[in-house]
Amino acid sequence: MSKGFILSIEATISILLLGLALATMFQHQSFSFKEITVLQQENDLLKIWGIKFPSDSEMIFDAKKMFGENFDIFVDGKQIFASKELHKNCVSSEATILDDSLKEKNFLIKVYFE
Repeated sequence: MSKGFILSIEATISILLLGLALATMFQHQSFSFKEITVLQQENDLLKIWGIKFPSDSEMIFDAKKMFGENFDIFVDGKQIFASKELHKNCVSSEATILDDSLKEKNFLIKVYFE
């Protein structure tokens, strides 16, 4: 009887060690404060554009106010603004919005930062 009890403790310890090994292998990447801030700014712009339906030049103007020249904007797969230089880090956000005539518009914004 005691051998079976010892075996179940060993099995429990083995399963716990296996679980700990698996848990440490698949840790999620932590995000920096800068990445979270840029992502929030991108999402704010997409929300505003979804309400106002601005022209291409207005979208570029809005994005330049927030990100300088370090961004790309795509509308329905067509690039309307391209960053002059690429940086080490990039965060992107995408939204699909229905305009007043229920036509689908896809917005994608990529922001590059150090």
